[in-house]
Amino acid sequence: SESANLQLFQSQYFISEAKVDQFKDDIQHQTSEFFIVDSTISSACIENWTTAKAVDNDEITVFDQTGIFLLAYHYRLIECVAEMKHSSELLAIVNRLLNVCSVDQAIRYDIACSFCKTIATSSIGAKVAELNLQNVINTFHGFSHDCHYQLQNHPLYLNGLRLEDLKTYEYIFTSLNSVVVLIRHVSYFHWMQFLDLHFNQWNMNRYFDLSMSF
Repeated sequence: SESANLQLFQSQYFISEAKVDQFKDDIQHQTSEFFIVDSTISSACIENWTTAKAVDNDEITVFDQTGIFLLAYHYRLIECVAEMKHSSELLAIVNRLLNVCSVDQAIRYDIACSFCKTIATSSIGAKVAELNLQNVINTFHGFSHDCHYQLQNHPLYLNGLRLEDLKTYEYIFTSLNSVVVLIRHVSYFHWMQFLDLHFNQWNMNRYFDLSMSF
């Protein structure tokens, strides 16, 4: 049967579970209910975001996987994807970003206010500081954040982001709706295979769009 298929698909996009697991202890060491960035940012900023709250492990242990995290570059090009299993996927993705692109990068995340502390106290905290990684928020959700945090991290007040709304991921995940019907009941091998094919076609379409723009 499909559920008994133990083959592993070698994807060009998915970060291996072993590389993600390198950071799982970093998350477990975070014991506070909310990750507070520093004393200049009100806790109300983080409390506005329910996704920043700690989740009881009993609520998620029934699932081996609860979704995917992905990293996309400018022009909506997908760089890498990580399965959501241990809450350490974002650290693995940030590490991949720094390894590939090095210094002076910016990464958008809706709850960047909480993620800043997670990064700073993780095993890659020194690396992030040395390579000057900037955490930013998108143009729409950004106005739900604390005013002081907006002034430091909203694209309206930052140089180099041009007219980007930083809502790239919404477009990508909307496109994934067409894949759901194909992967809902397939094996793990075919689940990753279909997603890999979709991401590859998505990038090819973006390259085609770029070629028509110049």
